[in-house]
Amino acid sequence: MTILGIALLFLPFALKFVNTGNPTLSILATLVSSVGLVYFLLSSTAPLVQRISGLQNPYVLYSASNMGAIAALIAFPILIEPLISRTAQKGMLSVIAGIVLISLLILAFVVGKKKSAESTSPAQEKVSVKKSLFWILLAFIPSSLMLGVTEYISSEMFVLPLFWIIPLGLYFLSFVIQSLFLKAEIG
Repeated sequence: MTILGIALLFLPFALKFVNTGNPTLSILATLVSSVGLVYFLLSSTAPLVQRISGLQNPYVLYSASNMGAIAALIAFPILIEPLISRTAQKGMLSVIAGIVLISLLILAFVVGKKKSAESTSPAQEKVSVKKSLFWILLAFIPSSLMLGVTEYISSEMFVLPLFWIIPLGLYFLSFVIQSLFLKAEIG
């Protein structure tokens, strides 16, 4: 919750170019110093909301999150970028990020009060470090495959701007389908 509160201090977003002499490091430093913390928090909202609310079946959140990513992936180049100025986009992004961060703080406060009233908490399975590292390694596989295929298609086969939307959209869709199967398996 402290990090959520600190992230609110980074709003509204202000992109100030950080010149390191190396173009790649300059872009990375600029992004980290301007939107890094807020982006990190927003990208982790599904597990955060699951943890805060104690949902037993989180797959609805994952499906909704990935469907939202697909919708944004399609809407941005078609609707948002051509119709809304960059200044307005930056302002809208700051407002939306602020609403999400404040909503998470409210959710944590409300659920925290509710959980403190309940004296019992469910026992959690202890996961070994080896198993955790194994799952982290497994998470790299689909991500690296998607990046490799996207890089190859967009640079070697079809040199079209935004062609990478197709493999990335399919990647997100695979998570939606997987979430639906896991939801059916659980409940």
